Amino acid sequence: MPFQQPMTIDRRTRISDTTTSPYGAIAKITTDFEYGTGWFISPTLLVTAAHVLFHNGQRAQSVSVDAALNGEIKVVPKQQAQNWIAASSWDQQAGSRSEEH
Repeated sequence: MPFQQPMTIDRRTRISDTTTSPYGAIAKITTDFEYGTGWFISPTLLVTAAHVLFHNGQRAQSVSVDAALNGEIKVVPKQQAQNWIAASSWDQQAGSRSEEH
């Protein structure tokens, strides 16, 4: 396979209003030990990967949510999550997905 030059033209478009759909449904989740991305499936329910909420058998003690971030600009005030759970297939003690389903 011949060598190919990396793409040098950035064709991404900056989203100026991150509160519009679907951008407003994307959030940055920050916990005691991790951060990740989540998305709202309702005004009060957010989905993310379990490893963002559990690490080495430890459940996060604090989870904050920054919705509709525009770079590092906070468009919507940061919120503290009230509760969080993981799918039953996630082994919270081991901090990994169970092989048994």
